[in-house]
Amino acid sequence: MLPRRSASLLSHLLLSPNPNPKPNPRILRRGLALWSMTKDPALESALSRNRRWIVNNQIKQILLRSPNRVDTVRSLQKKFKTLDLQGRALNWLNKYPCCFQIFTDNDGEVFYGFSKRMEALVDEEESIKMAQEPVMARRLAKLLMLSRDRRINAVKLTELKRSLGLPDDYVVRVLAKYPELFRVTNRFGRRNSMEIELIRWDPELAVSAVETAAIQRGEEPRFVCSLPRTWLKTRENFEEFNQGTPYISPYSEVWSDEWEESEKRTVGTVHEILSLTLWKKASILKLEHFRREFGLPQRLNMLLLRHPCIFYVSNRYKIYTVVLREGYEGSKLLDKDPLVIVKDKFGELMQEGLHEYNRRRNQANLEKRRRKCQIFLKHKKEEVQENESESLSLDSVEKREERRRFYKESMPGTSWMAKRQAINQTLTASRARRSKDEPPIDATHMEAMATFGQKPDQFARFKLGQADRAIRTGIVQVQTGRVDSCGGQIPDSWLESFGRVGPGARATEDPVDDVAESDRAESGGEEDADDHDDGKITVLTK
Repeated sequence: MLPRRSASLLSHLLLSPNPNPKPNPRILRRGLALWSMTKDPALESALSRNRRWIVNNQIKQILLRSPNRVDTVRSLQKKFKTLDLQGRALNWLNKYPCCFQIFTDNDGEVFYGFSKRMEALVDEEESIKMAQEPVMARRLAKLLMLSRDRRINAVKLTELKRSLGLPDDYVVRVLAKYPELFRVTNRFGRRNSMEIELIRWDPELAVSAVETAAIQRGEEPRFVCSLPRTWLKTRENFEEFNQGTPYISPYSEVWSDEWEESEKRTVGTVHEILSLTLWKKASILKLEHFRREFGLPQRLNMLLLRHPCIFYVSNRYKIYTVVLREGYEGSKLLDKDPLVIVKDKFGELMQEGLHEYNRRRNQANLEKRRRKCQIFLKHKKEEVQENESESLSLDSVEKREERRRFYKESMPGTSWMAKRQAINQTLTASRARRSKDEPPIDATHMEAMATFGQKPDQFARFKLGQADRAIRTGIVQVQTGRVDSCGGQIPDSWLESFGRVGPGARATEDPVDDVAESDRAESGGEEDADDHDDGKITVLTK
C-alpha cells in the first residue's frame, strides 16, 4: 500500500491531460519530502508579518463599522479572544497613542476612537479606495476572465479579497457601479452558492503582465528569470522550458491537452494571478481552492517548485506562500499600489506610537528607580550621621579605654606583653631584697649575651633590667670555668661584676639563688635539689 503522498503523486500523474507524461525524476524522488526551496533571506524578510499591524488593522475595521467611529472598550474586550489576544483591551490601546484615543463619558463608560492623525490616515485611505474603484473593477474583471466559466463563487473570492485590494463591501461599491461588466447570480438557490459572473469580454483587458512587459521591451513574450547567474543548472532548465514552446496567454480560450503546453499555460495563469495582487504573493492553499476555476493541477506546489526562476515558495509561519520573484528587488516591492503606500503609513504611525509609549514607560521606570535610590541614599546618610554623633559623644577617657581594649583584643602579642609585665614585677621584687652595695646592672649583661651566641634582636625586645631575668629563666645555662653549650667563653669580668661568686664559691651565696628560691616558692617547690652543686652557677629553667 502506497503512502498518502505517493498515492496523490501517482494519481496526479495518471490524471494528467498529457497521454505521455514526462515527470521530473528529481521531483518524483522528493514525493515524501517537505516541499520547500533554498531560502532567500531578502524574500523571507518580505514575507514577515507584523502581528501588531494585523491586530490594529482589525481594530480599525471594527471602528469603521461602528457608528461615528467610536466604540466602548468593554465591547472590544469581549472581542479580544477572537483577535487572539490576552490581557486588557485598555492596556493594548494605551500602547498606541498615535492611533487611538481613550475618553470617558458622563456615566463613566470608557470609549475609544481614532486619534487625529489616525483619522486623517483613514480618510486618506477611503479617498484612495474611491479613486481606485475603476482599477478594482478592472482587476476583478481580469480575474474572472482567467476562469473557465467566467464566474467565481463569492465565498471563494473573499479569500483573495485582501490580496486584490477589494473593500469589504465590494459587491455594493464596485459591482453595483459596473452593471455592464458584472452580474451576481445564484443558480442553485443556496446561500453559499452566490457567484459573480462576467457579462462582457473585454479584449483590452485580455493582456497578461508578461505580454505587457514584452511590449515595453520590444520582444516576444517570454518569462524572465530573476535568479543570479551563478544558478547555472537552474537557469539552463529555465531556458529549456522557456524556449521549448511559445508563450501561451492565460486569457487564451484554447485549452491544449499537451503536457508542456498545459504546464506553460498553468505557469502563466499563476504568474498573472500574482501580478494582480497588491503584494505580488498569495497563499498556495488559497490558490488551490480555485483549482477548478483556473485549471490548476492537483499538487500546485510541485509545479511551482519546478520553476524557481519565476516563483519563490516559502513555508514561513507554516504557511506555504508563493512569491513572484520579478515583483521584488531584494526585499523591496517594486510596483507599489497607492493602497499599499497608505497601509505602510499606517504601520509607521503604529510603530511611532509604540515607540512613544515605550519611551514614556522607560522614563517612568527610571524616575521610579531614581526616587527609590534617593530614599535609600537618604536613609544611608542618616545612619552615617547617627554613627558620627555617637562617636563624637564619647569623651577622651572613653576613647582611650576603647582604643586600649581594641588593641588588647586584636593584637596577637597580647599574651607576651602580659608575661613581660609579670617578669618586670618579679624583677622589681627581687631587686628590693638585694643589698645596696650590689653593682647595678650594666652593659656587661649584653656582652655576656653576645658571648653566649644569642641573637641581638631577641634581646632588643627586653630592657636592660630584664636581661638578668632572661638569663635566669633558661635562655642559657652557665657553668664556671667551662665553655657553655652555645660555644661562648664565660668572661670573669662579667662574673666578678656581680660580686656573687668566684672560683670554688658556693651557689647558694649568690643573690641569684634568692631570686630562684622565690621563683621556686611561687611555682610550688617543684625544682630539684640536685641543681645546686658546689663550684657551679646554674641558671634555673622553668
